[in-house]
Amino acid sequence: MDEYANYYNLKRDLSENRLQTKTKLKEFFNQNKDENKAKTIIRTLVHGLADPDLPEKDKYFFQAVLYSKPELTTRHLIGGLKVGHKTPEGGLQRVQAIKKILVKKKLSENEQNVRKLVASLDDPEVAGHISNVLAHPNYANELTAVTLISSLAGKQNQHASEILSTANYGDDYLKVLQALVLGTSSSNEKRQKSCLEILKKRINEPHVKEYLKELLDEKIILTIFEGKHTTRKIPQKTRSLIMRLLEINK
Repeated sequence: MDEYANYYNLKRDLSENRLQTKTKLKEFFNQNKDENKAKTIIRTLVHGLADPDLPEKDKYFFQAVLYSKPELTTRHLIGGLKVGHKTPEGGLQRVQAIKKILVKKKLSENEQNVRKLVASLDDPEVAGHISNVLAHPNYANELTAVTLISSLAGKQNQHASEILSTANYGDDYLKVLQALVLGTSSSNEKRQKSCLEILKKRINEPHVKEYLKELLDEKIILTIFEGKHTTRKIPQKTRSLIMRLLEINK
């Protein structure tokens, strides 16, 4: 497999014997324990996604392999969003192919993948692309929201705030509201202010005011996800902020 450090060797073998080459790659990723060698081939596959002459069926195969190993591929996929190519068309083609991988449901539920994506929001070269991925409906879940809320203290703040202000969290909506409410009592002022601003933006959405009032009446005990679910009483600082928020938005 060492020869596949060079993309053109892989392209040659695919054109000469597609089935055998694909089988060889599948077996390698299913059985191989050499992480360094795997990462080398992953870089080759990411590079290949920018090849305008790559047949569509081979592109889908590359995407499937990269999708199957998020613990190894996410960092290289993020890198592929910013590395230039010989032609602008090739670079754009690769970005589109990588985004199609990253928005898959399986990856949106992978904690390691989500953390890497959110962390990369502080990189101006990829932040726009990553924001688009994290704003996809598959990422509208508690795991992503809590990770974004944690990042509000850092350089990711602007992008994270935009996503948290607009995402449709569906069944996880109340859990995300709880996390935002707790964020208003954060010891980090930047995170605290951002959580309050996000709640202000969402205050007129269905059930938000009702939920906040029930929190104040202690009909609801806060439950927050921190690797596992834990419960807390609403802090006094948070209580004051919510009361003010509800007063302003009567």
